[in-house]
Amino acid sequence: MELGRAVEIEKSYVPNGKPCTVFSVKTPVISEQGELIGVLVVFTDITERKRVEESLRESERQLRLAQKLESIGQLAAGIAHEINTPVQYIGDNAQFLAEHFRICSG
Repeated sequence: MELGRAVEIEKSYVPNGKPCTVFSVKTPVISEQGELIGVLVVFTDITERKRVEESLRESERQLRLAQKLESIGQLAAGIAHEINTPVQYIGDNAQFLAEHFRICSG
């Protein structure tokens, strides 16, 4: 007796209204004469693992969104700084000139 080539299957079910995911490995059992005499099947409930994987994917999506929003915020702050700096420079010089002309004219 020997084991043949295994087949792996992942399938979702909804028994009694509660979803679950099962991973199974089905392996044919072959006699010494080469005849199929049975199938060895091992089932594993992977429902919790799938739930955790989906939760992790959702967390990663939220992290990527937060990083994008952070980048947009930094870009907006940089643009605001670049706009504010020349305006402030012009305002400071205009104030200096106004004070200087006021002093000079008397």
